[in-house]
Amino acid sequence: MVSSVRGLGLMIGVGVTCSHREAVGKLIEHGLLALTAGSDTIRLMPPLTITKEEIDSGLALLKNVLSTY
Repeated sequence: MVSSVRGLGLMIGVGVTCSHREAVGKLIEHGLLALTAGSDTIRLMPPLTITKEEIDSGLALLKNVLSTY
C-alpha cells in the first residue's frame, strides 16, 4: 500500500507500508529500475527524456506490483 508520494522534479519517492526492498526487487525483475530510500520509500528517477507512454507503462507496473501486497 502507498502511504505517501513526494518528489522534486522527476525524482519521486513513494512511501509504502509493505517491504520496500521486496517491491523494488519485483520492479527490477519486470524491467523498471527503482531504488530504496530510507526505511519505507521506493525511489524513482526517470530520465528527463522519458515519454508519456513510458510513464504510463511504469506506473501500471508499479500499481500491479504494489497491488500484490
